[in-house]
Amino acid sequence: MGNKQREEFIKRVQGKEERKKNEKNKKMVKTAGMLGLATAIGVSSGAISNKHSELILPEKKPVVQKENYVKIIPNMENIETIVDNLKTQEDVIRYLKNEYIEEYEKKMGNTDLTTQDIEILESYQNVIYRDNNTGEYITHAGNIYDTKDMMEKQGISYEEKTCVKVYEVHHGDEIIDAMVLESRPQENGENKKIPVKVIIGGSSYKPYDSTLVEMGTVISEGIKYWDNIEKDEVSKEMTKKPFIEALKEWKQKEKTKLALQKEEGYEIGD
Repeated sequence: MGNKQREEFIKRVQGKEERKKNEKNKKMVKTAGMLGLATAIGVSSGAISNKHSELILPEKKPVVQKENYVKIIPNMENIETIVDNLKTQEDVIRYLKNEYIEEYEKKMGNTDLTTQDIEILESYQNVIYRDNNTGEYITHAGNIYDTKDMMEKQGISYEEKTCVKVYEVHHGDEIIDAMVLESRPQENGENKKIPVKVIIGGSSYKPYDSTLVEMGTVISEGIKYWDNIEKDEVSKEMTKKPFIEALKEWKQKEKTKLALQKEEGYEIGD
């Protein structure tokens, strides 16, 4: 084979190798492009391994983190201990105020109140009105005629009640919350005290969400316990048990509410 023939043979061999190399590069580019497309739209196919699928699918996380959720569920076992540690009337009223403020903050979103800002009072209203449509009570808050005039203008059908015990929360000169306990028959034939919201009537007619009602009979039973804690042991124990039961009932209601929020996927506090 002459020199010229040898050079032509080498060129042909090199040309074949170059074409093979180019074809291989094109296949690699095409495959990479397909993988890139699958990654972008989040689709897995037979061409993509399970490993690739795991990488491109987003990790699903629960709306409510379990560790955070468990921490804020009320601890039912500590209620007796907490009440046992209340030794004086001052301890009881401070505890009631603190529980009220925490619930008020959750319900109203107001974080400014402190235990020194509010007073929890129990008193009797000589005259109070029950709304026949809503079942709520309306207090005259000042001038009884202003309240009657307001109810007539609002078209409220009402029933007049006398000498009714009312629980109120005062913030300075303002009543920010009030309730009464209404006795209602239950399925077992017994009567049960049910908290009902009291609305401020007259010229300062003020509907609102009642934290007192939300807390059930905690405040009313707490006031009874406050009144007896420094008396004889029998009176103290007789009012201690209903106070603990009221706290347990309220905390259980809170626990159930949190469980429903978790089940429905809501954030705590929604």
